Amino acid sequence: MAIKGATGATYTVPAALRGKRLTVTAKRPAYQNTARQSAAVTIGWGIAPKATKTPKITGTVRAGRTVRASVGAWSPKAGAYRYEWRLNGKVIKGAAAATLKIKKSWAGKRLTVVVTAKRAGHLDGRAAGATVKIKR
Repeated sequence: MAIKGATGATYTVPAALRGKRLTVTAKRPAYQNTARQSAAVTIGWGIAPKATKTPKITGTVRAGRTVRASVGAWSPKAGAYRYEWRLNGKVIKGAAAATLKIKKSWAGKRLTVVVTAKRAGHLDGRAAGATVKIKR
C-alpha cells in the first residue's frame, strides 16, 4: 500500500509507522518495466539518550533535609525526565519527584537517584548518580 505524499527521494518516517514494515519502490521515468522494490525493513525506535554528565544528588544529604536530583546532561537532549530514588539499592516506593525529603530512620544508609531521560520516538535512557551516605 502506497504512503500518500511519499514520492520523493527522501521520506521522514512518522512515529505512527514505528513497528511497521516498509519497502521502497523506485521507477525510472521514460523506461518500461523499470520498477524495483527494496527489501522490507521494520521501522524502529531512535537511539536512547545517553548521559554525557551523570545525574547527582544536590543539597545536604542529612536526615530531615530535602535533597534534589540534578539530571546531568544528555545526548540527544531529552524532552522529559523521570526519577527513581533508592535506599541501600532498593527502590523507595512513591519517591518519583526531583526532590526527596530524607527520613530520620534513613540515617547511615546509602541514597542513589536514577534518572530516566525520555525523548519522543526514542528508547528511554537511564543513568544513576553516585551513591551517597545519609548523615545523621
